[in-house]
Amino acid sequence: MTRQQRDGLLFVLLAATAYALLPILAKIIYADPALEPLDVLTWRFAFAAPAVWLALLVMRPAPPPPGFSRLKMGGMGVLFVCVAACAFFALQRVPASLYTALLYTYPAMVAILSAVLGERLPVRGWLALGLTLVGVLLTIPADSEAGAALADPVGGILFCLFNALLYAVYLIISGRILRPGAGQSSAAHTAVWSITGGLVALVVVAPLHGLSLPTQTSAWLALAALGVVSTVIPAFAMLAGVARLGAARASILSTSEPVMTVILALLFLQGESMTEVQVLGGVLILVSVVVLELRPAPAAPAAGD
Repeated sequence: MTRQQRDGLLFVLLAATAYALLPILAKIIYADPALEPLDVLTWRFAFAAPAVWLALLVMRPAPPPPGFSRLKMGGMGVLFVCVAACAFFALQRVPASLYTALLYTYPAMVAILSAVLGERLPVRGWLALGLTLVGVLLTIPADSEAGAALADPVGGILFCLFNALLYAVYLIISGRILRPGAGQSSAAHTAVWSITGGLVALVVVAPLHGLSLPTQTSAWLALAALGVVSTVIPAFAMLAGVARLGAARASILSTSEPVMTVILALLFLQGESMTEVQVLGGVLILVSVVVLELRPAPAAPAAGD
């Protein structure tokens, strides 16, 4: 392994670990009865926006390329707010481990939406889709006792799946807006302006739903960590990892995230559990992600070429 590959591996694992902490931090925050999902969402972006601008000043990337639209990136931030809102509504209703397993249906949704938009879906895409569907069926609690243990099993699961769907839409639109090969500079500016756009949208709508202050010190600390550790750090770390390893290898390595979340949830959160069947369903969903990201090896050149 070269130094570049080792550094890329460390960056991707850092991003995966930071993202894995998000459901754990959300559960800690929800221990404060004063906070609702929209409060958590607003405070997350309130901490993340200054931090991401500070990171941009420290990194000093090259200016964005010609054609880069701050307005479009701000609009992407609004869509990202919707994605995050579904996540926090889901985490208010279901365990962190179940949320994470169902979130990883998004690669299959990306494949389906891409096929609907005219892109050819290869055989591995259909195989991954089948694995995902079976995994979802196994992951959803089937017996009444398991369902009763959830705050809102039907609503929570629907929010999980809608979160994955919106994230798939977000990724597809991002891929169409960002120019191929734009590099780390464009991606860094995209992160800054999308987070800023998300905060602006939340500030505009805050008077409609109000904004509650945390009443517990642990909630304040978890909100700050949510904004910085689970939003800003993974955004830049994943970009650094992709630059060193490529998108495909980085995506496969990032499948360590749900495994980390489940382990952390079982270790540090009360009431977190998964049956053997649910674990099998989660494994099938992860396998589907790896199948989607696998690429056939290029053919060896013929003699004399």
